Amino acid sequence: MANEQITREEVEHVANLAKLTLTDAEADMFTDHLEKIFEVVTTLSEVDTEGVAPTYSVTEMRTVLREDVAVNAHQSAE
Repeated sequence: MANEQITREEVEHVANLAKLTLTDAEADMFTDHLEKIFEVVTTLSEVDTEGVAPTYSVTEMRTVLREDVAVNAHQSAE
């Protein structure tokens, strides 16, 4: 992943496409936040994951379901 930076103009362009009006302070804030997010993504993309099995859940918990048993819900009490 290239070490490109997002520009304020790009933030304003995306906001315009989304029909959002940003103040100067908001545009600066979003530019800064997105830049930090891109830095984290760049760092993550550089991590060597060769030989690491995919993780589908961060815990070892498993959902245990009961046996599905059909019952007649319309039986009258006898």
